[in-house]
Amino acid sequence: MNQTFTGPSLLDVLEAVPYGRYFWRAVRLPLALTCAVLAQVSFIARRDDASGGVVWLVAAVGIFILSLRIDRPEIPQDDSLAAVVDKTGVRWRFVGLAILLSLLTYATSSDNTFTGIGVWLWASSVAAWLAAFWDGPINLQSSITRFSNWLRSPAFTIRFSRSLLLFLAMMVVAVFCRYYRLDAVPPEMTSDHVEKLLDVNDVLEGQPSIFFPRNTGREPLQFYLSAFIARTLGTGLSYLTLKIGSSLVAVLTIPFIYLLGRELGDETLGLIAGTLASVALWPQTISRVGLRFPFSPVFVAPTLYFLLRGLRRGTRNDFLLAGFFLGAGLYGYTSFRIVPVFVGVVAAMFGAVKIARRQNAEAESAFAGRLAMMAIVAFAVFVPLFHYSVEVPEMFWYRILGRVSDAETQLPGPPAAIFLSNEWNSLRMFNWTSDVVWVNTVPNRPVLDTLAGGMFILGAAYVLFRLVTRPNVTDAVLLIGVPFLLLPSTLSLAFPNENPSVVRSASAIPLVFLIAAFPLRLFLEQMAKALGSRVGRAIGIGVIVVGLWLSGQEMFYQYFEIYPAQYIGGAQNASELGKVVRDFAGSFGTYDSVWVRAYPYWVDTRAVGIYSGKFGWDHVILDNAEFANTVSAPGAKLFILFHQDVLAVKTLRQLYPSGILAYHVSKFPGKDYLTFLVPPNEDFDESQLAPPQQ
Repeated sequence: MNQTFTGPSLLDVLEAVPYGRYFWRAVRLPLALTCAVLAQVSFIARRDDASGGVVWLVAAVGIFILSLRIDRPEIPQDDSLAAVVDKTGVRWRFVGLAILLSLLTYATSSDNTFTGIGVWLWASSVAAWLAAFWDGPINLQSSITRFSNWLRSPAFTIRFSRSLLLFLAMMVVAVFCRYYRLDAVPPEMTSDHVEKLLDVNDVLEGQPSIFFPRNTGREPLQFYLSAFIARTLGTGLSYLTLKIGSSLVAVLTIPFIYLLGRELGDETLGLIAGTLASVALWPQTISRVGLRFPFSPVFVAPTLYFLLRGLRRGTRNDFLLAGFFLGAGLYGYTSFRIVPVFVGVVAAMFGAVKIARRQNAEAESAFAGRLAMMAIVAFAVFVPLFHYSVEVPEMFWYRILGRVSDAETQLPGPPAAIFLSNEWNSLRMFNWTSDVVWVNTVPNRPVLDTLAGGMFILGAAYVLFRLVTRPNVTDAVLLIGVPFLLLPSTLSLAFPNENPSVVRSASAIPLVFLIAAFPLRLFLEQMAKALGSRVGRAIGIGVIVVGLWLSGQEMFYQYFEIYPAQYIGGAQNASELGKVVRDFAGSFGTYDSVWVRAYPYWVDTRAVGIYSGKFGWDHVILDNAEFANTVSAPGAKLFILFHQDVLAVKTLRQLYPSGILAYHVSKFPGKDYLTFLVPPNEDFDESQLAPPQQ
């Protein structure tokens, strides 16, 4: 006779031991988080073998899911069915005005030029659309009066709440990380930065383009911001100007990550997400490099915040603000163009839920109306750039078509196979695979650090657990949002070696760090339950603060030690040559009597001119035969050569036998250079001196 014996489970044994229940309750979530961190440590340390990290990761996810099933943390109620009655209907008199102003904006945006009247019409059209759809009273005169009275008030009171102080502390961390040693790191411009400064110079010289076609085409926002900084701060056309602007944009992203976390969780979740993003290496590198990369997440974050807030709460004004940021983001960075598609998918998901739950026709009509208003506002903001896309579609779409099609080169394989491979590599970049472009990141390192990498996996597991336990559309949006916003990288079908790209994937930054914040927020909640609200919360806060501090330390080491060291290995040494040119021109020579002999893969001579303090200087000799053209130049002459350019030295020796050759060791590996100084050929006749007076 067969008998089945069922013994006690491990959980039963633990709970039977005195205090075992409390011990297990207190340690299971910290144990899961620890295993996740160890998994990421293994992934980073052992780049040739992921097996150890996978074992730790499986253990982490298993313990984490077990903890969730036992503790059953509270899952926020899905608010996607919120039906709010609008206070105000559509102001149709403003609609007519807005249509007229938008048409005039389109008409005055021809020839790829912002005009004074065109910009005024553009701003007025957007304001008119907002006024037409705004829910609630519009009384600008009253608002202006209150603000004026506040300014004239002899005294005012500032109240600092705990929430405000914590928010300010988070922002201080963000500002410090983005601006600390900004003049020194990154250390050197690239040719791409030169192209950017040429566009900024066009703005300063009175060429207000809507789209900048130089270097395969770029959106305009960075160039207008940089022109403003160059003039107001006096930094001029310099690399520092670009870095100040891009870092400012990165700082402005953090408050909206905080707000997004607060909307989808609470204030604590927002603070953790914002601080994680502040101290992380990924946003740090792409923000301070001085290119357009942070102009995508800075618009993604508010767009998603207002969109999800509007969808969950049913508030019309949030839809309008989402539309504004959606349209404005199209002026920032090309990868943002995936966001309107994502917004459409999110809206369709919420709409499908509303239809499935059989809301009344009036509610469905109001929902569709709000979506239409959002789209109209977004398009009103987009109108000038839309005009350019109609006039010059080949340039507007050039960058995208060159990656997703065979417009530039033949695809290296079947498109579907390339895409799936790209998607797999892109999804793993947070923990395993990496970008190898030395300008934008530390090569061969996952984009997330030790803490954020481990927490991102657990955060994704947590969102999936919530979705399975209590299906809701918000969690579904979070899960599909990351791979969707990675599409600008994964759709690089023509050049799959460019994937994963930390810069084209930057639109996902707000969602990635929000998801990574979930386990830490859950840890704080569980510690308070297991150890008592006061003691548990204090321990939880302490652990999280230490973890964030260690993440910051890791970022500082990678960014301020490893990153500059590898950066100068691939960078030009234009700054060194620029100093030589400036010193020579400021002493016994001139800018017209110094030349740089071009050499393959050495230096962009336009950057040399920028570093010399004379924007537009580009005295480059492309062929040794051109040296003969310098003989007639009066005064002292200086030639700067690559240290291996023996033929150029030979040519100069023949032309200028009295020239002085010097060897200079560069701080940039492999970039040593020569200077060939030709003394002035004038010899003053001393017989022309006046005799001394007796």
